[in-house]
Amino acid sequence: MAINLNLPKWKDTLPTSPQKGYSESIGVNVIRSPMDQGPAKQRRRGKSPDQLSVSYIMTTAQVETLQTFINNELGGVRRFNYPHPRLSTYATLSTWKEVRIVPANGGEFFKLSYVAPGYWSLALNIEVLP
Repeated sequence: MAINLNLPKWKDTLPTSPQKGYSESIGVNVIRSPMDQGPAKQRRRGKSPDQLSVSYIMTTAQVETLQTFINNELGGVRRFNYPHPRLSTYATLSTWKEVRIVPANGGEFFKLSYVAPGYWSLALNIEVLP
């Protein structure tokens, strides 16, 4: 999916290269049906969203920028354009993806951990929309 210019985009002041621990799961919606004999049959139902788990080292100001972006521009639920960590460089808009933040079980948008004075490790889950 190409970049949608009508959507908000990941802020220029936020990091684009995730830290160690980045993970990605590629989604395919497949139905498996057991058979009386032999292997199960399976068929494709459609495309499921890919899931990204990213973490960044951010300054206090960057964390505040992200929090404002999520609360004010996204309202916590809107889609936005995001530079895919595996596919793109920030300048290559053709590899940006339409995504949304997936809140964790407790409803939090991201998890924040202290690294050093003025620096934080921020982890969030992102869903790449098909």
